[in-house]
Amino acid sequence: MQEMTKAHIAGYSLDMVADMRDWELSRLQIVTEVLRDKVREEYANGTGVTDLAKKAGVTRRTIHQWIE
Repeated sequence: MQEMTKAHIAGYSLDMVADMRDWELSRLQIVTEVLRDKVREEYANGTGVTDLAKKAGVTRRTIHQWIE
């Protein structure tokens, strides 16, 4: 599989790059939803906010928003 570098993507048409962006944004939304569910699950099991933020790679503020 070809590495998706900026130079590689630049070789595609505008329509193709726009479609790729839409697909990636959709994928990001799904992954974020799953991550949020996992954070809530671990929080319910007693994991602290700071540890969750480190594991998830987001801020403590984000964790607080997800667990409210």
